[in-house]
Amino acid sequence: MESIKLVNGKRVLIALAVIPILSLSGIAHAEKISGRFTASYYQRNDDSANQKYTFTNERLRLKVSEISKERDMTFNFDGRMRQTGGKDYNSSTPDYRIQDANLEIGDFLFDKTDMVVGRQYVRHTFGSRVDGVQLKHRLGEKTGVGIFGGTQPDPVKDIMSGEFVTLGFFAYKRDKYYGFSGGYTTSMYKGKEDQSYLYGRGDYRPSQQTSLYGSLRSDRKKSGGYEMTNLMASVNYQLGRKGRVGAVYSQYRAVQLWESMDYSINRELQKTIRLSGSYRVRKNSTVSANFDQRTRERDNKTASTYRFGYRERNLMKMGYADFSYRILKHFTSSGTHYRGALGANLPRNFSGELSITKMENKAEGANYKLEQNMYAASLSWFSGKKFYITGQYEVSNEKYVDVNSIYTPTGSPGTEYKSSSLFLLGGYKF
Repeated sequence: MESIKLVNGKRVLIALAVIPILSLSGIAHAEKISGRFTASYYQRNDDSANQKYTFTNERLRLKVSEISKERDMTFNFDGRMRQTGGKDYNSSTPDYRIQDANLEIGDFLFDKTDMVVGRQYVRHTFGSRVDGVQLKHRLGEKTGVGIFGGTQPDPVKDIMSGEFVTLGFFAYKRDKYYGFSGGYTTSMYKGKEDQSYLYGRGDYRPSQQTSLYGSLRSDRKKSGGYEMTNLMASVNYQLGRKGRVGAVYSQYRAVQLWESMDYSINRELQKTIRLSGSYRVRKNSTVSANFDQRTRERDNKTASTYRFGYRERNLMKMGYADFSYRILKHFTSSGTHYRGALGANLPRNFSGELSITKMENKAEGANYKLEQNMYAASLSWFSGKKFYITGQYEVSNEKYVDVNSIYTPTGSPGTEYKSSSLFLLGGYKF
């Protein structure tokens, strides 16, 4: 079966949101309609590549509940539209993307069995996405099992496709202090197995101060057996009202699809350790520190980041100051990062911030380094909890300089570049 092509993305986006709702009996009597609409504009001028990028994005999230008096029914929609001007970072990115467009029906066919039909994410098996049906049976108030199946949206074009098929099952349990869920998913491409994996996650809160979380994914290998592709474990501890500490361990490798990928990818294992903490040393003063280290499999090399921060609140009863310093050690380069910011909550629901960032980076074996200075200004306005507008303008100056003299640019003319960007975002919650 050939992929169904979107002849007009806007019409399809609107149709998937409107037609299922209009077709439901009693939609005019729906008791609750909620959602959020956001729109953004991004423009970047880059001298180094002599290119200009312009993007606009619109996103609609909609939830219509209490549609029927006889049955629990809810319609969910999450769709995006994107327009580009000038260059595009990735021409394969679809301009229209529908995240969700589904109808939830409670107690469908059997008592305590709910059905979701349409495009959906299956949250109990992270990464599973289906244009089809999900059946979930409640074994208790917070315990259940389920199955799902249907076609899978094209992973690149995000269109409905009969070439991709996915099936799976899951189980979950939620309690006051702990919860877990997991399941199994298998996907096929043109009738052949494309990927199959197990996924599980769990969390535990033994006290008000301590919380633990973990997740894993294990993919079936084409040669047989399974291998761990993603693993994450974290612990957080609250130091009363003054501070907190946390630790995260994760490891991951890229997933190679068996049939739909006709090229090879880097699948080496990478491991990450992250330590973080913050402490309020005075009523309005907080210090923080972070450490990240990543290790790659092929040569056991490490990349690390050290961050130290200080934040002062309630300056002149309405402002704040934020300072941070980072030491960066990449696999093949090293650098430093300084940032300072001043912000304030202004009258009439306005807030603003000015910041300066200075970065330096030097590659191994190079006789020059990169210096970059960034200046940014942002302004936001909020109208209650429903409407907001925010914007940021940023200017960056980048210069390659000789390591022996930071005042003299090295190389031929054109080693100094400037770039600027403008970002605007507005949203309305209803």
